[in-house]
Formats: sequence, structure tokens, C-alpha cells
Amino acid sequence: MPLPVVIRIFHKEIPISDIDRIGETTEILVSENEKKDVDLLVNGEIIGKGILFKDSGNFKLKITEIYI
Repeated sequence: MPLPVVIRIFHKEIPISDIDRIGETTEILVSENEKKDVDLLVNGEIIGKGILFKDSGNFKLKITEIYI
């Protein structure tokens, strides 16, 4: 049975006082040249970890750990 996998790229803590300034058009700068550690989630549970990086104009995911 296929399950949707979510790739969580980063987690950011925002003060409650700033919540009213966040909306659909809010942009968060992420450098394209860096490798990003990511979590792999199914049904909200972390099932693994990986590294997201850009190679030849394409994003690639290298899975480094699986917890199932």
C-alpha cells in the first residue's frame, strides 16, 4: 500500500508576536548551494533522515537513515 512521504527541510522557531506578520506570501531565504539535512515523515512520524542538495540544476535526496 503506497504511503505519502513528507520531506521536512527545516524547522524554524518564530516568536508568537511575529505570527500575525506571516501569511501566504511570506518568503524564507534558503541558500541553494548548501546541503540540507532533512527528516522523512509518514503520518507525522519520522521514519528516516537524508540530505537534500542541488546537482546540475536538479534537487536530489540522498537517504542516509531509515528507521523501519
